[in-house]
Amino acid sequence: MQLPNVEQLDSEDKNWFARAIAGMVVADGRVDESETAFLKEALGFLEDRSQVEQIMGIVKQGKPPEMPAAKIDSKQAFIMLKYLSELMVADAHLSPGEVRFFLYSGRLLGFTPDILTKLWKTARAQLEATLPKAVAQIGNQTVEITLTELHDSKFSFRFGQALTPNCKIILKLHRSDGSFWDPIACRMAGQHQDKFDQSSFTILGRFEQKVAEPHGILQILHPDQFTGHDENILKPNKDSLMGRLVHCFLCNEPRVPHYVLRSRSMITAPNIFGVPAYEKPAGNLSDVIDFLFGILFDFRELIHGKNRKIIRK
Repeated sequence: MQLPNVEQLDSEDKNWFARAIAGMVVADGRVDESETAFLKEALGFLEDRSQVEQIMGIVKQGKPPEMPAAKIDSKQAFIMLKYLSELMVADAHLSPGEVRFFLYSGRLLGFTPDILTKLWKTARAQLEATLPKAVAQIGNQTVEITLTELHDSKFSFRFGQALTPNCKIILKLHRSDGSFWDPIACRMAGQHQDKFDQSSFTILGRFEQKVAEPHGILQILHPDQFTGHDENILKPNKDSLMGRLVHCFLCNEPRVPHYVLRSRSMITAPNIFGVPAYEKPAGNLSDVIDFLFGILFDFRELIHGKNRKIIRK
């Protein structure tokens, strides 16, 4: 991230830039750990102790400061603006308050609304390129979306139009290999038109199913729990299957093979509760046959193998 050449700035301009950095840090109402490095840089190029205290006061107060118009060399001013645009999304989140303060700072530096809009939308696009991707089935349309927020029970994404209130949404997150995790039933919980982009709506959704490992959401929220090799994951010969060892509460056997069809191997449709349910195989019947033979094979092993005495109980 490029800083302007602060050695060429006078004390007043350095103070203006430091105040702009502090204002952007608190513009969303909180100070994220990822933003502290920017604050340290701002404090590092200030020359006067009283200026440092002013910057710390802005952070403690948690409110963006009022600033005068700046008369700074246009090249230096543009580098400042680029720096602020990168700081705006440093915490992987873009709030209306941050956009508002960015536009305010840009106007004080003398830039036109068109340039400022292009810069903050570029920052938004760079942020969204790093966020989880999914396919959403909304009514009769299927669209690619970026999840701007993701939690255990809810999520949000940006969309180009308003949706029918309380509508059903079927969400499938992308895997890293280009395939999809299992679909999860959701419902739209709210929406609002974005304040600084009238062509964009933020859609709020909530999960109507219990979030589970096959949905891929837990892997994003708790990556530390899914690092390394999972010894309970099975690798079937049939590509249409996913398998893992589970605990059987009926016979108390801790490692029983359990297989399910991959989502790409079947066509689903929402049941009366809106939950995706198996309807028919995708392509041909071989995937279902794979599934049945896989289950029968492991059931035979369960009966004739080491678990025979448990089954007899």
